[in-house]
Amino acid sequence: MITTGLHSEPFIPDFPGQNKFSRPIVSPFSIKSPDQVENKRVVIIGGGKSATDLAIFVGRYARSCHLVFHFLHQKFPTFFTKTIDMISADIMATHGPDLFNDKIFIPQHSFRNEDNVSVIPNDFIRLKKEGDIIGKLASIDRILDETTIRLDSGEELQVDMIICATGFVRQFPFFSDTHAQMMRFSKTSVSSTLNGDTKTNLYRRMLPVGIPNIGFIGFGGSVYHWMVAEVSSNWLSDYFLKRVKLPSEKKCIKKLKQYVNVFEIYLM
Repeated sequence: MITTGLHSEPFIPDFPGQNKFSRPIVSPFSIKSPDQVENKRVVIIGGGKSATDLAIFVGRYARSCHLVFHFLHQKFPTFFTKTIDMISADIMATHGPDLFNDKIFIPQHSFRNEDNVSVIPNDFIRLKKEGDIIGKLASIDRILDETTIRLDSGEELQVDMIICATGFVRQFPFFSDTHAQMMRFSKTSVSSTLNGDTKTNLYRRMLPVGIPNIGFIGFGGSVYHWMVAEVSSNWLSDYFLKRVKLPSEKKCIKKLKQYVNVFEIYLM
């Protein structure tokens, strides 16, 4: 059983012109105290949980905080808003409109509101409204000089620090090259919204197709509930005890491709 999870070594992308930049380019895990960002012009690259958590911290202490990110719903906004509304409507139709009365479960309105966008922590909306966090739907096109970056939107920003909340390097140093090739993924790959190499080629994100004695737990995604790992453990236990029969290898591969595509759209 491989239970090493998704996250290990932070991934720091290379930016064109990076050799000209005289300021630090770091991962979120390098930021330990307010002194590191105080009175600095900070750009955070990323739009996930780490990026939004960090934006709150930086927004409180830095001179400026720009959160620069690309999301799929920039290109397909209608798809996402309709999907979220459908999920919300289905939950309310199934469980009734008074779920919000226990002050624990979802509110009575749609998920599509400022309190339920992605995995936003407390104070994010307030700091954004007050201008302490400035969002940019863009990416870094080039670093121009010691303190200047240019976004692919054409906008230029003066920056004292770049923090890359851009995923992790996924490593499998315990696999031989042969086994890694059999499972159709490299020994080292990148899990990042800036890089396309995010697929693990695992059926149900647990089983390498055609290899009967290896299973993975914890490769579903960083925002999954811990119970997903428990359910996965039980399913894999049944599989290894031959209580679960898989489709043919061809069908597994077909389902794997379909699942990966839907999964990646959902996470983005």
